[in-house]
Amino acid sequence: MLAYYAWIALGSISLGYLVLRLTVPEVRVRTEEEKLGASAILGAVISLSAMVMDGNLFGWGRFALAQGFTLPLMVVTTTATFLLFKIYVVLFPPKFLTVGVPMPKQVAPVEEMKEMEMPKFEKL
Repeated sequence: MLAYYAWIALGSISLGYLVLRLTVPEVRVRTEEEKLGASAILGAVISLSAMVMDGNLFGWGRFALAQGFTLPLMVVTTTATFLLFKIYVVLFPPKFLTVGVPMPKQVAPVEEMKEMEMPKFEKL
């Protein structure tokens, strides 16, 4: 059972990043460590709240045997978190918005292009 809930907790990092990415536009310009940390914290809140709701609503015995409704409740808590973050961003928009624009990588110029002879095919 511990492995099941550890799997849920690790997977919730992706849910945390999904909510952040959809609601907070500036998350794209943060460093990898900041993204991972914020995603892990938000994912932990989502998964732990779903687990606590599962235990309280459907019994801790079922929760201990991994027979509860943790995964459907994670959908509910993820949706609720998304809506709360979206409402917050709409009611209190940021004064400044940093937009990340992808830049092409610098490629060394090609000194000379060599002509390549195309192979000739015979008609059948």
